[in-house]
Amino acid sequence: MIGRVLGWALCGALFAATFVPAVAAPEARLRLPDGRVLRGLEIRRSKSEVVLETAFGDLSVAADRLLGTPAPDSPTAPDSPTVPADPVRPDEPRETKSRWWVIESDLGARRAETYHAHLDAFVDWMIGVYHLDRERLERTAPFRMEAFRARDDFKRVQDAVAPGIAAAKGKGFAEGVAGFYDPGRGVVYLWDVDGTRGESHPTTALHETTHLLNHHLSRATGIRFPVWFEEGTAVYFQTWTPGVEEPEPHLAALVSVVGWLESGTALTNRALRSVPYADFHSDEYAWGWSLVHFLRRHEKGKLWAPLLDHLRTVGDGAPTDSEHRRFLKSVGYREGEALDRDWHAHVLALKPEGRTPLGTSPESLAAVAALEAPTPEQAALFARLGRSFASSGIHRPAITYLRAALRGGEDGADLHVVLATALASAEGLALDEVWPQDAFRHLERAVDLDPLSAPARLACGRQMLLCARTPEEAGNARDVLGLGLIVLRPVDDAKTLARWTLRATVEAEPDLSPEQALARLEDAAPGAAAALRSAWIYFLQEREEWEILLEALAAREAAGRAGFEERATLAGLYRASDRNEEAATLYRALLAERPDAYFLWPHLVRSLAADGRAEEARTAKAEALEALRVAPPSLAPLARAIERIRIR
Repeated sequence: MIGRVLGWALCGALFAATFVPAVAAPEARLRLPDGRVLRGLEIRRSKSEVVLETAFGDLSVAADRLLGTPAPDSPTAPDSPTVPADPVRPDEPRETKSRWWVIESDLGARRAETYHAHLDAFVDWMIGVYHLDRERLERTAPFRMEAFRARDDFKRVQDAVAPGIAAAKGKGFAEGVAGFYDPGRGVVYLWDVDGTRGESHPTTALHETTHLLNHHLSRATGIRFPVWFEEGTAVYFQTWTPGVEEPEPHLAALVSVVGWLESGTALTNRALRSVPYADFHSDEYAWGWSLVHFLRRHEKGKLWAPLLDHLRTVGDGAPTDSEHRRFLKSVGYREGEALDRDWHAHVLALKPEGRTPLGTSPESLAAVAALEAPTPEQAALFARLGRSFASSGIHRPAITYLRAALRGGEDGADLHVVLATALASAEGLALDEVWPQDAFRHLERAVDLDPLSAPARLACGRQMLLCARTPEEAGNARDVLGLGLIVLRPVDDAKTLARWTLRATVEAEPDLSPEQALARLEDAAPGAAAALRSAWIYFLQEREEWEILLEALAAREAAGRAGFEERATLAGLYRASDRNEEAATLYRALLAERPDAYFLWPHLVRSLAADGRAEEARTAKAEALEALRVAPPSLAPLARAIERIRIR
């Protein structure tokens, strides 16, 4: 029963297990130029490399990667001001505000500032693009975004808030989603995937902000957006950069459309405009982008304003003959064939000049595959295209371009990880399934090229563990994953890496309990302690060992060591165990401590009702609705859910 009703109360909880000494505490510190401080047992130096000895084995760092940093062979006291704060500890969720936005996130301060600066400028620019009433838009502001550094945190919210994505577009599509806009709540939800990749440009945020502005434009002017325009504008504007006149072409969309044009499978404007919201083919993203690009750029943008006017007359279904004629007239054409001819020629003209093949047609892909030694310029272009294809879920063309990039001398660790993932995705394999041997070789190469890459170690170690048949093989996977915990950056997915490392440790040493395995790992990688404790909770949830979790959290609460999230988790476990009196008491204390923890109110009301305290439950329900009356508008669904609670 416990596993069925924990719900939101379990999100984000932390736990510190009973300490079981297993390894010496890491005292040697190795500082990297990017600010990371790697902790280990001992440091050995030579002219060409520095070796950090850890509980998971030796970590070799090329000496030239440490040039200009303090001597790495002297331990630094933990309280030394020269050592940065723990680089892998997640920031506490906080709200940051700017002219147009309120962003709640656990991103670092600099990353949050990047989002605010970029998105504020984007909204200012889009007011002119969409001919919006600034004063009216200001009355609806600030817009709200909830951003997550860890993919797991974002996916839990996605599953809870937007389960319809998987239902409408398939589980595979939903798995790849890194952001979405919920018009009912008026909130953009985002995983900072761009920051995870080390990219400063907030591509996903711009994509979802375009959906938000489309929604406001629709409400303010009565414009109806067909799916080609809704998705096409989001893809078009996601590459916008402050200070430029128009966004750069979206490479994956460009190559996709060029490939279809080259292979003779062009889409007509009427066929594209006939795709209803109920259908999802995925190619409307690229084709929609291409038509938006044409309408924004052709004849210096003269077609754009008439198009927006036309969209006010669009119906909900496929365009009728009358609507089709009105559309053509609005963009200055009498015949659909003429529009298609100009539109397709416009896209083909975006191809890079020269002999570099570009496209996804069989002919283009065959030409790319036949290049035995691409030039450095070609290799750089192929790498960009391959990454873009892979991030867009166009896997087989991605493989062709990435292999060509490697043949041309592009040999970065991230390129090998992207290629390995594309090889697996092309076979329909998920992250927790065994990948082809070819993919595994690329993961090994990635770790060899960059031993300090936690994403490469996560991908490689996960595959090693999935293939492990003996405790010794699981131990090898644990060491690869464990070194990933040592080299984590703030943008890396610490929680996922911690979960796989914990799993590998338990499989490598079957006599260890999960609590002992956790203690060993905390000793070995203290910088990842928070992620490991979170991983331990999820590990017990997967094994449905609810009583162990409850008893451990209750002991921490009794000792006064449990944090807010741990206590919220404990209250959820009490309620799931029908210990409603204890649950209600704890929920009351939590709400007294954090009045803005609105999500706890329905749990309190239900706990009181289940304990037979109907009058107290009604009072709590009234208090909850009063508290939510002044809460952000995005919490209106929570108020409606509380209103629906029946108390007998």
